[in-house]
Amino acid sequence: MATYKLISSLTVGSGGTSSIQFTSIPNTYTDLLLKLSLRSTNSAGWNNAPIRLQFNSETGGYSNLTIRGNGSSVSSSSNDYAGTSRMFVGEGAATPSGSSMFGNAEVYIPNYTWDKNKSVSVESIRALDGGNADLNITAGLLTANSAITSITIETYTPNSGWTEYSTAYLYGINN
Repeated sequence: MATYKLISSLTVGSGGTSSIQFTSIPNTYTDLLLKLSLRSTNSAGWNNAPIRLQFNSETGGYSNLTIRGNGSSVSSSSNDYAGTSRMFVGEGAATPSGSSMFGNAEVYIPNYTWDKNKSVSVESIRALDGGNADLNITAGLLTANSAITSITIETYTPNSGWTEYSTAYLYGINN
């Protein structure tokens, strides 16, 4: 049976932050689990707030395929908002969406210490005005041969970051 241990957590304080970072991730687990609840600081008309991850300061080698559904339609896309410089893992809520809406994502990273490519699987959901929601299922790949020791969580939305009360939890999993 798998055991989960909280490695670190962060709640964004007053004034927000441009990114959230977990550093010095220990190599004592088999897998990592990242739980996110995020809201963008941007209020300049963007309808969404793409969540992007960067592992170990890697600036290339990312790819992802996302299937998106909203209750009335389904679509798929690859390398959303990130190209190959970051990994897209879902969408946080944008500030115009209503004061209490946050986008949520669960990111699973198996074998994060392995010296080969890293796979990433993600489930994310974002509430929209009018009672609708977007659900994203993402499969990602990082082509890097070193253990993951840091994770940066940022948004693609220009000149914005994450608002107060946005949260991120990083768990280590032993199988």
